[in-house]
Amino acid sequence: MNHPVFKTFTNSHIRIPRHYRDSRGNRHSRRRQVRVDTHCASKYLRYSQCWDFTKYPCAADCGAEFARVKFVKEYSFKDDWSKTQYERQKSNFIEFNNRDEYYDFNEFYTLAGFRDVMTVKLTEEDTPTCMHPCCCCLACMFLGCMCYTHWFHSRTAKLYVVSLKVLQITEEISG
Repeated sequence: MNHPVFKTFTNSHIRIPRHYRDSRGNRHSRRRQVRVDTHCASKYLRYSQCWDFTKYPCAADCGAEFARVKFVKEYSFKDDWSKTQYERQKSNFIEFNNRDEYYDFNEFYTLAGFRDVMTVKLTEEDTPTCMHPCCCCLACMFLGCMCYTHWFHSRTAKLYVVSLKVLQITEEISG
């Protein structure tokens, strides 16, 4: 299922000694500060309904045999009530999990099976040998990745897809 996720980390900074020897063989120690997570929590947003308003571009118009598709994920709320309930759930989560002065809060949106980029075959013809993954590996080993990447980008179209989910929360949720 697709969920916006709240995630929090409470952490401390500790100083760890690091011992080393200089060019003369003298032993020295230096302290460096390291972040250590002491508390971690996450929670899914509770919502009632979700609509998918993803718009896919027409691949036939690009005129290429392959396309490099870049996906972007976004979410929105159907009404002001849903946005208010979302903010309430988020603030309750932050308040409950704020454990000390070194506090980080992250919020991210997960989609099951989501990939940022993908190469898609647009025609019914047989795949040319030069587009096979083994050919890519061999070309990168012997010709260099930059040459193959430039050639590959010249033969493929670039498409963008925005995956937009609209969420609605219909009941008041306290937590």
